[in-house]
Amino acid sequence: MTEDENRIIEDTFGRIESLPTLPSLALDVIMLAENPNSSLADIALLIQKGPSMASKILKIANSSFYGYSRKVNNLQSALLILGLQEVKNIVLAISILNLFKKSNKGSGFNHELFWMHSAGCAQVARSLVAKTGLFEYELESFTIGLIHDIGKIVIDQFNHDNFLKIIHLIQQENLTFLDAEVQVLRVNHAQIGSWLAQKWLFPPELIEAIEYHHNPEKSKNSQILSSVTHIADIFCKAKDLSFIEEFKGESITDNSGWKIIQKKSSRNNLRFDIERFVFELDEEIAKAQQFISISQGSDT
Repeated sequence: MTEDENRIIEDTFGRIESLPTLPSLALDVIMLAENPNSSLADIALLIQKGPSMASKILKIANSSFYGYSRKVNNLQSALLILGLQEVKNIVLAISILNLFKKSNKGSGFNHELFWMHSAGCAQVARSLVAKTGLFEYELESFTIGLIHDIGKIVIDQFNHDNFLKIIHLIQQENLTFLDAEVQVLRVNHAQIGSWLAQKWLFPPELIEAIEYHHNPEKSKNSQILSSVTHIADIFCKAKDLSFIEEFKGESITDNSGWKIIQKKSSRNNLRFDIERFVFELDEEIAKAQQFISISQGSDT
C-alpha cells in the first residue's frame, strides 16, 4: 500500500472511535498461543472465563466441521484434540464473526450471505492447501479465507453513503467491486482490511495476504496465502456463494494465483484434480455453514 493510499484510509476510518477492536479474550488467547512456554492448561483456564466461547468451541469440536468419531465431552479434551494453534484460529474466527453482526438496512449488504461466502472461502482454502501438499499453510489459510473481505463490512458500517454508491456502480454499470471501490474511495476493501488487520496486530504475513488476495503475484512475502485465498474466492463465486457480485467466469488454470500454488505444490510431486475438487466443494461449504451457525448462534 502506498503512503497516499494509507493516508486516504486513515483520513476516512482512522478517527472513528467505534471502529471494532478484538475482544480482550481473543487477544489473550492469541498471545498465549504464540508463547512457546504456554500450555493447554493455561489456554483452558483463560477460555473458561468466557463461558460463551468455551461452549462454542465444544460445539465446533463435536460438529461435522471436524468429523471426530468420538464425542468431545469437555473443553480440556477439545483443546487436546485440536491443539493450541487451531483453538487460537477458532477463537479469532468466533470473535470476528460476532464483532460485525449489525447490518445497515437497505444497503444491499446481506450479512448472512457475506459470512457464508467468507466461511466458504476459509474452508475451501484450507482444503486446497491440504490437497496440494501445502500443509504448513493450513491454519493460516482458514483465518485469511474468513476475513479476506472484512474491508467491505468496514465500508458499509463506517462509510455507508459511499458504500451505497459502490453498490449502485456495481448494479448499474456492471463494475467489479474493486473497480467501483477505487472509483468512489480511491482505495479498495483489500487495502482497508489489511489496514484493520494491522490495527489488530495480526502477523505481517496475514496482513499482506489480505491486501493482495486479488493480485497475489504482487505479494512479496505472502504469495501462497494470497494465492490460496484468491483461488478459494473464485471457487466459491463459481458455486454462487457471493453476496453481491455475479460470477462472470474465470479460468483457474490461467490464473496467476493458481500458477503460484502449482509451482509450489509441484515440488512435492503432487497432482491436483480440479474436477474432483469442484465435486467435493459442496461438502466443504456445508461444513462452513455449520461453523457459521455455531459461531453466531446462542450458547444453549
